[in-house]
Amino acid sequence: GRSGLRAALEADVDRVLHAVCTELDALGISYHLTAGTLLAIVKDGRLFPHDKDIDLALPDLPVDEYPRILAHFAALPAFRSFPPPPPPSPVTVIGLQHVATGIGADLILPRRLPDGRMCNEMGWPDQLSSVLGVYAIGSLHWDGRDWPVPDPPDAFLAGVYGSDWREQRRVDAGVEYDRCYSDTMLSNPSRTAESRPRAVNLG
Repeated sequence: GRSGLRAALEADVDRVLHAVCTELDALGISYHLTAGTLLAIVKDGRLFPHDKDIDLALPDLPVDEYPRILAHFAALPAFRSFPPPPPPSPVTVIGLQHVATGIGADLILPRRLPDGRMCNEMGWPDQLSSVLGVYAIGSLHWDGRDWPVPDPPDAFLAGVYGSDWREQRRVDAGVEYDRCYSDTMLSNPSRTAESRPRAVNLG
């Protein structure tokens, strides 16, 4: 099963989400909620209390902006930034960690295909990719703030987690979580054929 569940400290996850997005806003970087962060807020009205990280997408971010983001967070005592892989490996995710809580932040860098669809690629150790249909960016008011989200979020989540994304709850040893933790999103309808064997192995 997928590792990463931790003790339930919902306030910590919420704190890190607000902190990271405040810094991205200050940098003028466009982003939107994605993956488990978006799933939790839309489905449950709150972040998953056991989550180990937050997920944000930075679509169409120019490559020359990557160093500026890394340098900005590296200069903040509250965060630790992880260096990108050496060339020629592509940078697909900017990884951060909130020092006080240990919670990570995945700043996912989707690549736009010629037909307008978005390709999400997760490098080592995940080595997974998925291709999502064209989507607009809307707004979702939650926790005193207007968050940029794929519009409509329900259709986006169905594309990522399957049509039963509202019904994926599981309980294991008293811990409640969503199926994506245990199958590494093998159920993702947008998972590319090339990375499906990898998802099977991870799951």
